[in-house]
Amino acid sequence: METSHPVLNLVRAPHLLIAGADGQGISVILDSLVRSLRNAESSHGLKLVSITPESARAELEALNMEMDERLSEPTTKWPYIFVVIEEFANLTVPSGIGEDEIKRAGEFSRLILRLAIKGFRAGIHLIVTTQCLTHDAITMLLKANIPTRIAVRTCSNHDSKLILDSSGAEKLTGSGDCLLLSMGRIEPFTGGEFVVEDLENPVK
Repeated sequence: METSHPVLNLVRAPHLLIAGADGQGISVILDSLVRSLRNAESSHGLKLVSITPESARAELEALNMEMDERLSEPTTKWPYIFVVIEEFANLTVPSGIGEDEIKRAGEFSRLILRLAIKGFRAGIHLIVTTQCLTHDAITMLLKANIPTRIAVRTCSNHDSKLILDSSGAEKLTGSGDCLLLSMGRIEPFTGGEFVVEDLENPVK
C-alpha cells in the first residue's frame, strides 16, 4: 500500500478523531500532531489545551463558556484553541450501570458535543482519541460533527466501518500505517509525521 506523510488543515477539518485497536499507533499520531501544533504555538499564538481526567469537567465547562463568549463577540479576533482529549470514551461512556455514572458520562458527552457542534465557529478545534470501538463511544452524532477521522489498525471490518464508514483498517499492518478520512475520501499514510498547515490567521 502506497503511503505518504499527510498535510492536515486542522482548521478546516474542523475536528479530528483518531481511533483503532490498542497498541497500533494512536499515541504516535497524536504525539506528531501535538509536536506540530507546539511548533506553531509560539509563532502564531494559538493555544493548545490537553484535557486531564482529574480536571476534565472544569476544563470542558471553561471551554464551553469561552466558546459562548467568542460566538457572542463575532467581530473580535481570537487565537485558535486546539483541545486534545485522549481516550475520550473514559469520560463519555458510563463506567457502570449506576445512576451517578450514567449522569456523569451524559454530562461529559454534552460538553464535548457542544464543542464539536459549535466550537469550530469560535476557533476551537477538538482532537480526540479512543480505543473503545463501540457505538456508545463513537456515536453517529459525534461522527456527524467530526468528519475528519484517522484509523489505525482495527481487529475487524466492523470496527473499521465504525471509524471510517468503510472497511480497510482491518487490513493495515500495524507498523505505523493508517487511513485518513478527509473531505469524504479515504487515503493511506504513515503516521509518523504530519505537516499542519494554514494556522496563520486568527478567528475573526
